[in-house]
Amino acid sequence: MKRYPGTALCALLLFGGGTLRAQQKAQLPVYQEIERSGNLYSRSHNPSALWFSPVGNLLDFHADYDIRRGDLHDVDESSKINAFGVGISGQQRFNKVICSGSIAYNDGKEYARRWNSTLQIADDNPFILGDSIPSDFNTQRFNLSGTVAYKPLERLILALKLDYNTGSSANQTDPRPKTDGMHFVITPGVQYLMGGGFSLGLSGGFDLMSESISHEVIDPRESYVYFRFNGLGDYSTISTGTSLSYPRNYTGTEYTGALQFAWDGGRGFANLLEATYASSTQEARDGGAAFTFLGGDYSRTSFGVSDRLRFGNSRRTHNVIVGWDHKRVEGIWYEQTAYVDPDKNNQLSYKVQASGLKNKETVSVFRAEYRFDKLRDGLPTFALHAAGRYEDSETTHFEGDGYNRSYTRIIGSVEASKFFAFGRNRITATLGVRGAAPITSSQHVQDRIKQAYTNPAFEYITATWIGGNAAVRYRRLFGKLWAGLYAEASLKRYIGEGNYTDLLEGTDSRRFTFGVEILF
Repeated sequence: MKRYPGTALCALLLFGGGTLRAQQKAQLPVYQEIERSGNLYSRSHNPSALWFSPVGNLLDFHADYDIRRGDLHDVDESSKINAFGVGISGQQRFNKVICSGSIAYNDGKEYARRWNSTLQIADDNPFILGDSIPSDFNTQRFNLSGTVAYKPLERLILALKLDYNTGSSANQTDPRPKTDGMHFVITPGVQYLMGGGFSLGLSGGFDLMSESISHEVIDPRESYVYFRFNGLGDYSTISTGTSLSYPRNYTGTEYTGALQFAWDGGRGFANLLEATYASSTQEARDGGAAFTFLGGDYSRTSFGVSDRLRFGNSRRTHNVIVGWDHKRVEGIWYEQTAYVDPDKNNQLSYKVQASGLKNKETVSVFRAEYRFDKLRDGLPTFALHAAGRYEDSETTHFEGDGYNRSYTRIIGSVEASKFFAFGRNRITATLGVRGAAPITSSQHVQDRIKQAYTNPAFEYITATWIGGNAAVRYRRLFGKLWAGLYAEASLKRYIGEGNYTDLLEGTDSRRFTFGVEILF
């Protein structure tokens, strides 16, 4: 008899058609709010958090259309984005096992984007490959996730989470970059219930990533330039005349460890303290089979501490979260000279002349959140969420006499939701405000593409802006399932002084999402 792994078995049960049926229909329209406020471990790195979910069995299907407009964005992002997304998720509890899983697909188009042809490398990786030609990118993303939590003994919980994320992007404007990326993440976890309301958890993570970029030039009469960035707007170039397709491959790994210590004293009081550590590396190698150019070695070390306090009663719940995160990013660059190798049929080759630390960044973040939920019969009738964070960043670029960039900034938001119930109908209305402002900022960078790239990028990072968001969700019960519609809108407007460029003056960004969903 063929045996299936636990996660495969859960996937079959989860998406098998008739096996998932909601046991608590009243919870379904607000199950996400119940999970966020009622599960002390909901944001923990440990996948054993699934065992403590207060939500019953469910299946959630949704489809939405996303529209983004406006020029208030990073220099390598688009002013016009349209995307369609569809997804299904759910969870099923058995006697000693609980499974959850999700599948999501997104198909979008980004208009007139340039400067960055990467897709899934780390956001703080300075070794970016791109070109300066505005072009329309078609991007597809696919995410598959599954979690299993198992309680073999009265005081022991074992858990495993698997995530597979893949994506591709391409455009039809020379030099036509085509990018394919992948992340495969394994997260095991264990939780030991020590008694007296105390528990100790340990979790780890392994992330394997790869990404490939290639180009195709249809009209070879035109010459294009590929920018091989290495931090703070510094770069080296190669033209299509030297390498028409110019391929690049990224490979990388990340190792994560986390320790959790929790206490639930009953009477509505509980606390979770968590410490995390992660080490990540990514390497860029260019040329494929034709030649080898070392595009840079990226490494990041990060650690953080967070504490979550939950208290309340059957009528109201309070959650307070505070945390501190710190990371150090380093980029190793290789100085290389090109030559024609007679031993390889006069093929282009590169010789490493020197290597060393080229880019260093340190970032510290202090964050705090507060959430209040007013309850009736275990269901929320009102929710208030406030969040703030303070960031301190410093980047040094070792080129010539040295370049640097530093800033401190604050970001904050307040959001309120009201939940209405009448008969078979449920309505959720949400309003929020948010904003950001720099406290200090300074930059000393090269003059090359300073006006076109480096200054707009830093102006966006340190921008002063204010915004708001609104959302409404309507759901109605039909037999054993809830069907609904939702609409969301958000706005950000730049109100800064244009310290580094005036390109953002008078700009804003707008986002609208319209969707349908089915819950059962």
